[in-house]
Amino acid sequence: MKQFLFNFLFIVLLVPGTVSGQEQVQMVTQFDSISYLFEPDAEKVQIVNFWATWCAPCVRELPYIEALHDEYDDEEIKVTLVSLDLKRDREKKVIPFLTKNEIQSDVLMLLDSKMNTWIDQVDPNWSGAIPLTCIVGKENYECYEQEFHSVDEIITLINKLN
Repeated sequence: MKQFLFNFLFIVLLVPGTVSGQEQVQMVTQFDSISYLFEPDAEKVQIVNFWATWCAPCVRELPYIEALHDEYDDEEIKVTLVSLDLKRDREKKVIPFLTKNEIQSDVLMLLDSKMNTWIDQVDPNWSGAIPLTCIVGKENYECYEQEFHSVDEIITLINKLN
């Protein structure tokens, strides 16, 4: 029994890179608190993906978005997933989804109900439909209201922006 407890504690406390879904999901009540994600950065590219567990195109493209997180250092490309799921779905849907799919990117749950205000702040051309992926480069950013079908498709847009 002591050996079991030791092994369990070793795995939970010392193995790097293991993050439970609950620790990974930050609740955000106002869009203004994440508006910094859209500020151009000369040092790195920021990928901001608006998605939800109930959105089939979002779920289909997440492996390609996540591959950017896996393939690039946070200093080169930083990936942030902004979930538009309801607060009540955090424990039963969002966290299990992140765990099952081994999502390691930062995840924010945006609970700001004033969507008509912040949608225009993100991109005045955004209809509000998801998925929406914004690529924030060195000087500006572009948003794409579409589903991506490959990592290469996203990399092409990153290269075009920078």
